Amino acid sequence: MRPHQCKFTAIFFVTLLLVSTAQANELALSEYLEQVSRLNPAIRAAEIGQTSAKMQINDANLLFLPQLELSAQRKVSEQDTYVPMLYGSKTVGEDYKIAVQEMTNFGLKGDVYYDLKSVDITGAAPNFVPVPKYYSTEPGVELTQSLWRNGWGAESRAQEVLIRSGAEANFYAEKFHYLAAVVEAKNTFLELYFLRKALIALRASRDFAGKLRDWARARAQNELADKSDFLQTEAVFEQRDLELMKNENDLRSTALRFNSLRGIDSDVVSDELAPQPLNEPVAINKFTLSRLDTKATEKSLAATKAKSKMNEESAKPTLDIFASFAYTRNDITLQQAEDFGQHPVYAYGVKFTTPLAFTKADRVANSFAKEIESTEFKLKKQKIDETRDLDILIRQIGNARDRLRLAEKIEASQTTKLESERERHRRGRTTLFQVLQFEQDHVSAQLNRINTELEYRTAVNQLELYESETK
Repeated sequence: MRPHQCKFTAIFFVTLLLVSTAQANELALSEYLEQVSRLNPAIRAAEIGQTSAKMQINDANLLFLPQLELSAQRKVSEQDTYVPMLYGSKTVGEDYKIAVQEMTNFGLKGDVYYDLKSVDITGAAPNFVPVPKYYSTEPGVELTQSLWRNGWGAESRAQEVLIRSGAEANFYAEKFHYLAAVVEAKNTFLELYFLRKALIALRASRDFAGKLRDWARARAQNELADKSDFLQTEAVFEQRDLELMKNENDLRSTALRFNSLRGIDSDVVSDELAPQPLNEPVAINKFTLSRLDTKATEKSLAATKAKSKMNEESAKPTLDIFASFAYTRNDITLQQAEDFGQHPVYAYGVKFTTPLAFTKADRVANSFAKEIESTEFKLKKQKIDETRDLDILIRQIGNARDRLRLAEKIEASQTTKLESERERHRRGRTTLFQVLQFEQDHVSAQLNRINTELEYRTAVNQLELYESETK
């Protein structure tokens, strides 16, 4: 192999390696968001909180689900009696009960149970206690209906709303925080991407301005033009240099924010950011959109009203009607006692209790009324702000989209104009000054398109903070 061929082969593989490394370091938006989601504490907290709150929404159903109750008790009595030999000196009782309870949302509580008891008396005279040990079984059902406090289930339903609405308020609040952090990460990615694009254009613009300045200086020194022409081009160069310095400062600040979102303390981003396709948003129907923090306030208001209702119910007297029916059987052996259907037992009645701290209950009720009123005003303010902000955002998106289309046409026209002027210069039909001026116009059009596209994309991302009410 000839030396020049070896040199060419080495250059080829080095170039291929550099290209492969650059492609390997290219960071896509999805990869960046995955890093942020994994390493950003705020996003992790909001994500976990959102999942937790969503699970808690269904906890309200537990209020009206059947519950199993198991109890066991052993009672030993060795108290003195006037005649121990007649009544016994020691009594041991055991009680085992299994029950299934359920509360309905209209205030009816049901209890189906099976109760097994045993009694063993020691030291009693057989003539007075012929059966010192016996067993008792009782299967039965008991129903209780509330009529005043929790009348027809008012307090139970309020408790259900409190649990569900409170969890939903937390869910929407955490989801809003999560989406806000994701939108911030997306916009930071775009901002860094387009600032880099603008940096290239600004450097080219400054270089062109420098060439114009040098060209004007030479003409002024040769007395082919006035010094004022040179001073004008120098002012343009300094203006472009100032814009470049500002862009570089913005780039460092954005890079620091870009890294901090993924847990890195540095203002240097070594990754090449992957180009982002420009996707048109779907048709926007503002009447079906609602911001998630507003939904959280709505659910918080519902929870506060439910809590107030529960407080109102707790201040009422309790008036319950109840009824129970069971079969009991007593026998000397457990096997015989387990035969059902010997002795029916039933009961019914009314139970009434009333609280005495009326003044304290009134103070608590007034505090809840103030809290409800405050939350209602807060919700009203949020809805006004939401409507205004959404209108502004939709107009901003439409305006930026129209300006972006126009900026793209202007950039294309400036590109065509510049290429035409360069061709004319090659043929000697125009001046270098004219070409440099057209290059400046082309860079300005490019910067305008970059800034307008960034504005449009970030505005579209803000729509992610809203959720369709039909979902």
